[in-house]
Amino acid sequence: MVKFGQEKKFFIILSLLAFTIFALTSDGHRYTFDEDVTQQQSMWIATMTPDPRFIEGESRILYQFPEYFPNNQRPICNIGILCSQVPIGSTLTQVPFILLNLNFDFITHDTLVLTEEDFPDPHYVYWRNSAEPDFTFLELFYGPFFGGLAVGMFYLISRTYGFSTKISTIISILFITSTPLWAYAQTSLNIVPITFLVLLGFFFFKKFLITASSRYMLFSGIVFGFGFLVRNDTILFIIPLVGFCIFTSLKNSNIIKYLDIKIIQNFLFHFPNTANETTNFKRIVNSLFFMLPMVVSYYIQFLMKTIGLRDAPAESYTMFPVMIDQSLPNYISHMYAMLFSPGVGLLIFAPILFTMFLGFFDFFKKNKMECILFASFLFTFLIFYSVANNWHGLNGWGLRYLTSIIPFLLLPLAFSMEKRLNKKFYSILIGLGLLGV
Repeated sequence: MVKFGQEKKFFIILSLLAFTIFALTSDGHRYTFDEDVTQQQSMWIATMTPDPRFIEGESRILYQFPEYFPNNQRPICNIGILCSQVPIGSTLTQVPFILLNLNFDFITHDTLVLTEEDFPDPHYVYWRNSAEPDFTFLELFYGPFFGGLAVGMFYLISRTYGFSTKISTIISILFITSTPLWAYAQTSLNIVPITFLVLLGFFFFKKFLITASSRYMLFSGIVFGFGFLVRNDTILFIIPLVGFCIFTSLKNSNIIKYLDIKIIQNFLFHFPNTANETTNFKRIVNSLFFMLPMVVSYYIQFLMKTIGLRDAPAESYTMFPVMIDQSLPNYISHMYAMLFSPGVGLLIFAPILFTMFLGFFDFFKKNKMECILFASFLFTFLIFYSVANNWHGLNGWGLRYLTSIIPFLLLPLAFSMEKRLNKKFYSILIGLGLLGV
């Protein structure tokens, strides 16, 4: 078993390496409307002050953009600092960065002044000079911070599978340089912190599988529960993990052989007085440790929307009902496009992930159950996002929304590296890695 004390130096080194690369290549300004909306609410919460244009009982979600939404029919807001469709966890991850710059003035209007000698476009120079310094600080360090932690956690997870320090370091460096994590770590999009949170939650889950310690299951549940508050699609990881827990529990107990109502009732409600019943009771407790934090997270999101919005429709409590469009006929072509299309295909932007077609075979030979678990992460995301038809005019959802599953597609490569220690194989890896830089 890998001891964290033995691995913490590599964790720190790789995290700092990733942070440095991501921060030094960041241009410090937002790219998308989504970032702007999230940053504004983060500032409201950090200062506990709503936008001056907010009118209680009249302003609707996205009221601060009348030029974009002149006929705004979204729910009316009761509380100014909660008047947003952004998941509350996403803004909470940004608040500490805004508070840091508010209190210590690392970046101010005086310290950040650009001229046309820096950029030849006068409109761009004006926009950058008028940008809020706190948001500039956020853009510079938010993505690199969580991106660096994600790389460090990826290294620790690879070590729990028994890979050597060399192999774990190599795939971690590939994760830094040859995947879209580098690009998104230069933004304040919540896909970067959720990648870290998913890896942290899975690390605790894996530690539970190794040690059978209930505390790791509880930690995993808490992390995934908070992850749900950051991005609702975290549930696409939670569902396979819950299924994994249920299947392994049934597989290792007599219930799978004697599946009738009476035995199920005894399994669930009878207080344990035998060794076998005690084991079953512990499985139930561990399952509760994992699932209860997620139930609490959903209730928190429901409560925040209920308090913050007036007559909010059901779809505002979670992202899922809004996105599903049952009229789409060809889901398979959408899933194929998310992986292989030139514009948004994950494997086109990260050629190193082509190795998963070999890696999953080697992974399956070593650990069938967890290999299926990793594959289920990919398929749940592909199936879920393939039913959507409302992103930049394209059918299906592209690269950005698959970022958090990249570590689970890259890790199987380590099984292939362990099996094929030759120059030809490493030359192929170098080539694919360079294509993704």
